[in-house]
Amino acid sequence: MKHSRFTCAALLAVSLFFSSCLTVDSVPQEMTAPELLREAQNSYDKGSSRKALVYYQALAERYGSDATMYVTARYETAHIYIKKHKWAKAEPILQEVIEIYRNMPAGTISGSFLKMAESDLEKIPAHKQQSDSQ
Repeated sequence: MKHSRFTCAALLAVSLFFSSCLTVDSVPQEMTAPELLREAQNSYDKGSSRKALVYYQALAERYGSDATMYVTARYETAHIYIKKHKWAKAEPILQEVIEIYRNMPAGTISGSFLKMAESDLEKIPAHKQQSDSQ
């Protein structure tokens, strides 16, 4: 009986491991931008920031020609890093989002992500900002 419990537990662990190995390449190609966005948000809500990041990366790569989708994916990626205090990963992405707004004609994309990117950038401790170390 102990042997079968161990076997079941081992099989469960292995199956969970392989089911959690999501990569951008394994995200179905036919997923639309709204579907990718929804899956990213659902993954994050369920506690899997790693899966959410994969979906946001797929969104940026596949639908990056749509400025709104690209900015959404990049901002949300940076925001996850901010929440995890991964300042070095978040800062260049936030700077990129802000730079996109500076180079786009006014009103091309909603200004909400600009305000949120600026707000998140302010959350990075001064001693952690890359601009201080350059």
